[in-house]
Amino acid sequence: GEWNLYKYPLNPVRFIDSLGLKFHVNGDPSDFNQAVEYLKQDSQMKETIDFLSSSEETINIEYIEGTNVRFNSNNMAIYWNSRASLFCSTELNSKSQSPALGLGHEFAHAQYYLLDKENFMALLSRTDKKYENKEEARVITIIESRAAKTLGECTRGAHSGLPFYRVDGPLQTMKITGTPE
Repeated sequence: GEWNLYKYPLNPVRFIDSLGLKFHVNGDPSDFNQAVEYLKQDSQMKETIDFLSSSEETINIEYIEGTNVRFNSNNMAIYWNSRASLFCSTELNSKSQSPALGLGHEFAHAQYYLLDKENFMALLSRTDKKYENKEEARVITIIESRAAKTLGECTRGAHSGLPFYRVDGPLQTMKITGTPE
């Protein structure tokens, strides 16, 4: 057989996804790439992205229009709206998280699933009053909140019931400046 330099064990490209082989984006990858570079400013998010990039699994990134952003372990897909900014609170002057941070949140689910499928499924099945389930609690309180602080974004204290707002790009955030009509 022929040499495949991309499978060479000392290949420096192995830990980055410069060819887009580990993330399959169902459309223009610009927003995705911008979000990934932004998230890498946080060391834990960078480790998560590097892990997923070097994994045997390909993660499908499916752009969606709505707000049902999620990771689906059955088809190894992250459903992401690069224009959906999630508010951390409904209080006046509250800020939102960027769509990029939402993507990072889903990356954390995907990483844990690949590291420990059994425990991932166990955490998903254990309910939690504030965070819906223990897996959401783990990601929000340990990974997402740290990245939010590093990136200068707000942190949230619950999983559901918070409004989304449409923004113009994956790194944009908003601020509640008045009451909705």
